[in-house]
Amino acid sequence: MQSTFGSCVVKLFSLFMILGIVGYSLLCLVYALPVEPMQNNVRESCEIFQSEGSYNQLVAGQYDSQLDNFTDALMLIEAAFESDHSPMVAAVLNERPSIPTETSTIGDLHAFYCDNVNLFDTLTYGRYWHGYEVFLKPLLCIFNYGQIRSIICCVEIGLVFCAVGLLVYRKSAKYLLPLAAMWIYLNPVALFMSLQFSNMFILTLVSFIVILTFEKRYALDRELWIIHFFVIGCLTSYFDFLTYPLITLGIPIAYLLSKYCFCLKDSIISLIKNSVAWGAGYAGFWAAKWIGGSIISGTNILTDAVKAVDNRISHVAVGGAVSFCDVVRQNYNVNGSFIMMTLIISVVIVICALLMKFKLEPKSITILLIGLLPLGWYAVTVNHSWIHYFFTFREFSITIFALLTFAVSVKRKDLYHHKTVTEKALTELGQK
Repeated sequence: MQSTFGSCVVKLFSLFMILGIVGYSLLCLVYALPVEPMQNNVRESCEIFQSEGSYNQLVAGQYDSQLDNFTDALMLIEAAFESDHSPMVAAVLNERPSIPTETSTIGDLHAFYCDNVNLFDTLTYGRYWHGYEVFLKPLLCIFNYGQIRSIICCVEIGLVFCAVGLLVYRKSAKYLLPLAAMWIYLNPVALFMSLQFSNMFILTLVSFIVILTFEKRYALDRELWIIHFFVIGCLTSYFDFLTYPLITLGIPIAYLLSKYCFCLKDSIISLIKNSVAWGAGYAGFWAAKWIGGSIISGTNILTDAVKAVDNRISHVAVGGAVSFCDVVRQNYNVNGSFIMMTLIISVVIVICALLMKFKLEPKSITILLIGLLPLGWYAVTVNHSWIHYFFTFREFSITIFALLTFAVSVKRKDLYHHKTVTEKALTELGQK
């Protein structure tokens, strides 16, 4: 038991080091790319930002349709900025120009790349990995912002169809309902049109597709689950701009627990182990950027990061103090009707299933617990979730998926057998 645990820790540490080296190396490579073609495409993109503004709502009054062009503009400014530092240092400092007379990143974008303003301050944003630059910088060499939006749309639709096809192939079509509802709640059109909103959805789909592709191995190897969620936690930290990161844990773990845990104890233990693995990867990889970035750049990124974290977990926001209940209410109100509708549909499905002599297994309680994960996130990130509720509300997509997964997980009594996990998994995968 101890040797198995020690072996797993060694594997995770090795993966952590490999991911850190590869992630940093990729950033160095893209920061070595010429910025002139990027700047030309950013100039072409200015018109979109000028016409839409910082927080355009695709449907007036609907916050679930609100874009965050403020952050997207920041991402483009940073990607196209020509640093005076070497790529190795620029990759951890993540510099961008800021025009003293402007009050928004869209103003900075237009002034610097369209009006060619020469008087600017150089700001750094080193507390994030900014792993999205690995894709954004090469894309900006060829495409403008509008064209990149179209690429994101194609990628997301392609991944959704891939997930749907694999679920049908794995004879798990009942999970199409939770997947579809979760996607609708996230607002697909807003995801298509936002760089920062799309990162976590794409990573979640990739994670889900990997599990479905190699489901035979995931069915039989619980250590693989821990490795998977540790790596996903690291990648979440690498790509995310602090949007709705828990989705990369909640959706895949709900699916795995629903299919391959066969008692309440096993389900709860698996949830705890894999949540800890995800959290260790997420927090550890972030800390690695702060410490490693400080060493490489010779600047105190760590102190800046700690101050930012302290601010984001505080109960102080614009207008005074806010409570956990205030934050939950704020995020729920963005699209609370959809959550209530999902709850009602789930209850109806379960009641109908029970009347038809279906069986509700005790392990299903754990799936409902997964639906409470967003509340844990809001309890920790009070300040951030209050201010940015128009995108942090998407953490509730985990609740949507969990509720419907719980509902479709009921089983026929006459088909219920007491099998081992291995026998059950092999049977479901068509190996017997």
